[in-house]
Amino acid sequence: TTTAMQLAPAAAFPSYSFTIRNGAALDLALPVSGVPVGLSAMGSGSASATVTIRDAKTYGVDTYSLDRDVRVWASSGDIKRYLRELASLSAQQDGRRVYLRVVSRVYLAREFDVSLRNNASRGLGVSAGIGSPSGPAVGGANGDADAATDYQANLDALNAGISGALDSLSGDGIGPRGDVRFVAASAGAVALREVFDQPVVVGYIGFDMAVLDDGSLGPPIATFQVVEHQAVPQAVTFLGAFSEAENSYLDMVEIIQRLDAQATVFPRAAELLGESSQTVYNEAVSAGQPVAEAWNAVFFAYLPPTMADRAERERRYEQLERALRGALREHFDNE
Repeated sequence: TTTAMQLAPAAAFPSYSFTIRNGAALDLALPVSGVPVGLSAMGSGSASATVTIRDAKTYGVDTYSLDRDVRVWASSGDIKRYLRELASLSAQQDGRRVYLRVVSRVYLAREFDVSLRNNASRGLGVSAGIGSPSGPAVGGANGDADAATDYQANLDALNAGISGALDSLSGDGIGPRGDVRFVAASAGAVALREVFDQPVVVGYIGFDMAVLDDGSLGPPIATFQVVEHQAVPQAVTFLGAFSEAENSYLDMVEIIQRLDAQATVFPRAAELLGESSQTVYNEAVSAGQPVAEAWNAVFFAYLPPTMADRAERERRYEQLERALRGALREHFDNE
């Protein structure tokens, strides 16, 4: 929501510059419509552009907690089975490793400033339907008052033509569009500001996890290493950063899944944890979720990701593992 974004921590980015040519494919890193609009307005074949991201915000989750929660999610029977099949299919098709990408932090912004400096004029008018800012209307000829009036009139005329220009540029694959306005213009340069109704994502930080042959997940790897083909997949699942209680819980879940005992163990374990956990489980099942997903609902209700007290998290992991162990023991006793 807008209020939540206002409370989010601020982020800052350096301006970035590039050269753009009219008629060339438009491949911008950001969905900024002001670049092609400004280029068209100048009637230029080539321009130097600078984009400045204003009022950026960010939010995220620490990698440790996210890594743990993703492993718990991936350990459920249906998910793990799907990941195992995905890894097998990819190996058969092209032999490449499959990675699960986890986004831990996103960066968003609503406002962008765009400035363009004319490098070479085409001299062929304006293709997008906006009048050119060149000529005496920009500079004025009858003193300061007339110059200011003419200048504002020229900006108003440019802004009046933006809607049609955006429609003609809609096929360029720019993505979502904001409200674009010229804020300055001369014969050789223009400046625009684009404001989106809702913040747009301008970047993210994440990590990738190799999907191993048995459907388990490898250790976290920086996303850029995978993108740059620098990743070296690990042969075993990484659990070294987990506490003893967390490892014991994950081991118990894996044992239950290998024994295909989820249908009897998970509901009984929820009952052993208490009435509230049993209610969460029953509501999830009533909503049509499979037993493994219903148990995940119990897990996140009993041990929410926002719980920061490390000692309390350890205690609850032990209680979860103890409930699973007790339910599994009853399962064998009743066979």
